Amino acid sequence: MFNNKRGQGMPMNTVIIGILVLIVLIVIIAFFTGGAGTVIDKVKSIFGMATKAQDYTMAVKSCEEYCTQAKDLQASTNPNTVVGSAYCTSWFKLDVIVPKDGNLDKDQKGEPIHYYCGSVHSLQDSATTSTLNIPCAGVVC
Repeated sequence: MFNNKRGQGMPMNTVIIGILVLIVLIVIIAFFTGGAGTVIDKVKSIFGMATKAQDYTMAVKSCEEYCTQAKDLQASTNPNTVVGSAYCTSWFKLDVIVPKDGNLDKDQKGEPIHYYCGSVHSLQDSATTSTLNIPCAGVVC
């Protein structure tokens, strides 16, 4: 009499559509309640269009990690490859010039200053670059 013991279930398509509708609803609510401003700032910072400065402490920690990687690279391969390492090529947009207002430091033309970990390369525009002077013994950029 009750040989068919299959339960009724919701089709997978319905579950997926429900999840998508919920995500869209959350995005719409965030947009209209003012949350879009922070989302847009995060997107701008990811793609380099931010007006707010990066955290100085995080930049220093990143440079120290890049230094370790550059030393490992120098020990394991051709020393000339260090010039292309993250320690020599990575830069940060910071607020280190007084007054520290949280906005990017800019040069006379209004362009953001790029702060490099170590020494500044001769090929870089000295007006828009500076250095954090994070020491990295044995690594020359």
